[in-house]
Amino acid sequence: MGLTGKRAFWTGTVVSIFAFGVFGASMPETPEQKVEREKREAAAKIEAKANAERTQKEAKAEEKRQAIIASEAAQKKAAERASGLHCLSAWDGSNRSMVDAVQNRLRDPDSFKHYETRIGKIDKKGEHLLIMEYGARNGFGGMNRQVAMGVVNGETCDARVTSLGE
Repeated sequence: MGLTGKRAFWTGTVVSIFAFGVFGASMPETPEQKVEREKREAAAKIEAKANAERTQKEAKAEEKRQAIIASEAAQKKAAERASGLHCLSAWDGSNRSMVDAVQNRLRDPDSFKHYETRIGKIDKKGEHLLIMEYGARNGFGGMNRQVAMGVVNGETCDARVTSLGE
């Protein structure tokens, strides 16, 4: 076979493959092929339905999880509000409005030193009892350790002094 024969062979082969690919796909289905195609389509529909149901179940589970997280956060916040700790400084544990009120009553406000603040649980009026230990310079120049008592509003965290002790 010469060069022309080889070229004709390969050209014919390529054309045959191309023609079979183009025209072979449009050939009518046999009954077996039709049954097989219908089975594949039915399986695909079942799988799509199962995927949709699974997605829906996952969405509901995620919704429940988010509701639980929100509920736990609300309970934690309510417990914190009931304890009164939200009204105290994270830095030194004082209540700023109580410190200001006590400092305004001191002879030497610049000598004020906060030692400790304790806060009680919330009462029916929405207030917390507050006890603050502090130090301040007395009239003779010495430092005294004293206790101030007050009441703190649970919502606004504003304090008012009820007694300033020695």
